[in-house]
Amino acid sequence: MSLRERKKLATRKALIETARHMFAERGYDNVTLEDICETVPVHTTTFFSYFGSKEELAFSYQLDALAAFRVLLKERPPGSDVVSLWWSFRDNFGQQERGEESRVLTQMDHVPALRNRQADIVRQYVEEISQALAEGEGGGAADELYSTLYASAMMAVYLAAARWFAGKFGREIESSDTSVFTKLIMSKFPSLDEIEAEFKRLRRAA
Repeated sequence: MSLRERKKLATRKALIETARHMFAERGYDNVTLEDICETVPVHTTTFFSYFGSKEELAFSYQLDALAAFRVLLKERPPGSDVVSLWWSFRDNFGQQERGEESRVLTQMDHVPALRNRQADIVRQYVEEISQALAEGEGGGAADELYSTLYASAMMAVYLAAARWFAGKFGREIESSDTSVFTKLIMSKFPSLDEIEAEFKRLRRAA
């Protein structure tokens, strides 16, 4: 990279690390963009050449991960197991909830802007995973709906599991633990054939 590119990368990193520390210490709503920019320091107008909003800054790590996952899906070998690819990515890309970032995310229930942003990121993951799953199926409408159902359930269980672990044990749970729990639940998820067979049974019974 050129010197200019290195400086831009360093400034972006400084904004992220400063914001995470301040959000965790003071609370998201109690930190302004001016506070962050003054600490780095950069001008507030310069900030918007790096991030579109304070919410985007708060979720910069997750947004970077989402972008990396899209590339991984696009470049995956033909016939790859999409679900296994997701779990490998989730466990190995450095997605473990950690330190200041984890404490920021725990504020979501009390900050609508964070909650909405997280929901949007989850929605995008569901779209990416379901589309990739459907591409490996027969391509019919039922396959597309099932892929969306599976991806939505998997993400919902993962998030619920993370909350459950945090509430049960009162600590920052490792992503790998949450993954094990989610995989256990999803192992009971019915296949498309099982769902269609049950639907036919109910139709005959009616």
